[in-house]
Amino acid sequence: MPREKEKMMRFKYTLLTALLLLAPLNAKSGDFVNTIGMVFKTIPAGSFMMGSKLQRCPVDDPFTRNNEYTDCMESGDQSVNRDETPYHNVNLKGFYMSDTEVTQLQYFKIMGENRSQFLTEELGYDSRHNPVENVSWDEAKAFVRKLNKLEKTTKYRLPTEAEWEYASKAGTSTKWSFGDDVSKADDFAWHAGNSKDQTHPVGQKRANPWGLYDMHGNVWEWCEDWYVDNYDMTPIDGSANHSGPKKEKILRGGSWIYYAQDARSAIRSRDARNARYVIVGFRIVRDLGGAVSTGASSSRTKEKQQNTSRSMKDNMQKYLKKRDMDKTTKTPANPNIDDLFGQVAK
Repeated sequence: MPREKEKMMRFKYTLLTALLLLAPLNAKSGDFVNTIGMVFKTIPAGSFMMGSKLQRCPVDDPFTRNNEYTDCMESGDQSVNRDETPYHNVNLKGFYMSDTEVTQLQYFKIMGENRSQFLTEELGYDSRHNPVENVSWDEAKAFVRKLNKLEKTTKYRLPTEAEWEYASKAGTSTKWSFGDDVSKADDFAWHAGNSKDQTHPVGQKRANPWGLYDMHGNVWEWCEDWYVDNYDMTPIDGSANHSGPKKEKILRGGSWIYYAQDARSAIRSRDARNARYVIVGFRIVRDLGGAVSTGASSSRTKEKQQNTSRSMKDNMQKYLKKRDMDKTTKTPANPNIDDLFGQVAK
């Protein structure tokens, strides 16, 4: 009998040790940790101002070669894209959000494959904790479906665009969750100025006030919504937008090849749901209770604004040209645009 008791004690000790070793280091009291070790932070219910305020710019002078209005709108860190307007209030229910982007290891555990381009050979270190990239919106949705099936639930999903921005701002009203000073970006984001043209392991930079990492930079992140070029008819209850031309899905957060200015909380991009890019990954959310509505609803009926945003590939071409012209920035050899953006899921 004493020997059996000793065996049981050893078994319990071994089990406890294993659990402690397997527990994610970034998990804290109140967090939700799922079956594959993903950590989810509780995002509280609340309201926030979504988008950006348009700055006051002068009307273009027809007697000069410059376009004063356009120059003002695109100037320095004051740049605001028109598709970030109008600045409007959104009310949201609480939800869980993964505290990092989905990693290559997490993606492999569910999908049984790793589509990423930044692997161990390219990086010079184990790539399993780098964000998965080169994943389309459809493949991100497939990940969610398989994770739901594994855990016998329907609570996992991609974040809506409003949820993503709400979580990124994390109670702030500044351009980034860390304030309006772009010089602080290195502490919070992997961007063109510090990434050395590659992704980096998730969670290395400082978290935002709600404990979320890499909401600025590293990789762009897919959201549930269809893209429309302004917020005039988008939902104000935090649900996903299903109106508009339904040609492209929303991307948020900036990436390793974009400057920190384009990792602001309110900045938007978009592309085809079957496109794969080495600068695009995703993170997921989990419902606290009932599922968030996926139908569009709105009380705003304003005049449609001009679309001044660009597709992901157009944006990339603009960035590579800008970096070539910037004599003060150390610029690596420009990658071939089709190497970065030529892959489309069949």
